[in-house]
Amino acid sequence: MSVGAIAYARASREELVGDVLMLAAQYDTLAAAVAERGWRIHAAALDRRIDGSVVPDERPALGAALVDLAGGDAGALVVARLDRVSHSVRVWADLVERSYRQRWVIVVVEEGFELPSDSGETAAALLAEAARVEHRWRSTRARAGIAAAQAGGTRLGRPVEHSAEARRLVGELRTAGKTFQQIADHLTAEGIETPRGGRWHRSTIYKLLRSARLDEEAAASGTSEEAEAAQTIAAPPEGQAELAAAFDRRFPGSYNPS
Repeated sequence: MSVGAIAYARASREELVGDVLMLAAQYDTLAAAVAERGWRIHAAALDRRIDGSVVPDERPALGAALVDLAGGDAGALVVARLDRVSHSVRVWADLVERSYRQRWVIVVVEEGFELPSDSGETAAALLAEAARVEHRWRSTRARAGIAAAQAGGTRLGRPVEHSAEARRLVGELRTAGKTFQQIADHLTAEGIETPRGGRWHRSTIYKLLRSARLDEEAAASGTSEEAEAAQTIAAPPEGQAELAAAFDRRFPGSYNPS
């Protein structure tokens, strides 16, 4: 008797515009991998508008798939890429442990993993790759968060400490071509105190000017916040509604035993 495989695909909210094409492409990849192994499709488990940070048991389709796998109704979970299931190495470790304990197979097509394996090195390699995926995901999210903050006019860096008078004077002296040290000496001679009451130094002037630049960048970004927000709301491509309708006819629900 051939193995009944669950083909699992996911598209996040960030992938909303192209989720229909993305899910269809993932499913076709999974169906080909299942056919190559001489297995059959037990179900198509398709989660739409689900982010990678959502744990498997809390996803409608993947949660249902795991119930079938645990009960022995299906014998394999086939996914296109690691990140379609999770960005967390902890989550992947749990799934690997479940597959060994409940005696079902995990296949990750693009990364080329199939578990259980005769070699323990395969599981270790999968978890190592999951760790790399998690690192890339966290780095990408951090960069995206910074970019979004800047676009919204949020000022990055440490809070402003220097007085408006000191900031104005430093700006004028810098525009006049004075060096950082010359500016520091001038402020000290004028009796203008630093925020903590100490002496002015080259490094203090540099930090003040950097703070002023961050203010300017935040102000400039904030003025165009509405325009940039409008640009991020991408209109669906022509024919998207027809594609979505055809996809829903092919897969009327998120979990569809065949």
